[in-house]
Amino acid sequence: MLAIAASDLHKSYRRGATVTPVLRGADFHVQVGEAVFLIGPSGSGKSTLLSILGCLLTPDSGTLEILGRAVETLSAREATELRLRSIGFVFQRFQLIEGLSALDNVCIPLKLAGWPAGKARRRAAELLERVGLADHLRARPGRMSAGQCQRVAIARALALEPQLILADEPTASLDAHSGQEIMTLFRALMRDHQVTAVVVTHDPRIFSFADRICEVVEGRVRAAEAVA
Repeated sequence: MLAIAASDLHKSYRRGATVTPVLRGADFHVQVGEAVFLIGPSGSGKSTLLSILGCLLTPDSGTLEILGRAVETLSAREATELRLRSIGFVFQRFQLIEGLSALDNVCIPLKLAGWPAGKARRRAAELLERVGLADHLRARPGRMSAGQCQRVAIARALALEPQLILADEPTASLDAHSGQEIMTLFRALMRDHQVTAVVVTHDPRIFSFADRICEVVEGRVRAAEAVA
């Protein structure tokens, strides 16, 4: 069963009269429960593809099904709802709000989904305990290490129990030890929550955590490379 089915995706960016093609007929398919890593040189289209998979960008042409739904048929409201409830995001620089505690950062998607404050805080506390931060509920990002901030970001991504997680360079800001810890935790949480994941990375130290590695080159996705 496919969690992602993308066929012949094209995307160009325009600046004045200049048109820059980024995706040039990309095909990409991911099975439910897989962790697929996207690698490739800067400017090859990895982040653009990830943004399209997350319903943050619209392709110029091509077809895309996310979790069985044809994205091109969705209204703006339906796409927003799919993004909020079914897709979790983990960013390179965490994207935490500095003025909020770890607990309040994890509460954000829950509150956007309409959860009552008390229920949202209980859920956030449970998730932070699950990622090893039970003693840091009140800590703000500026008082936590990079590894701890990424744990908060992972807890936030899982808040609404999404079926798909999209991660953009999740270990780029971490040292080797912290990166291994984060990816070990990430794979354990994927298994526990039955989550599918697509990870953009330049970090060869974490390739062993992938089920498959795909390379994006000049706007196309090459055949997957099996990972032992």
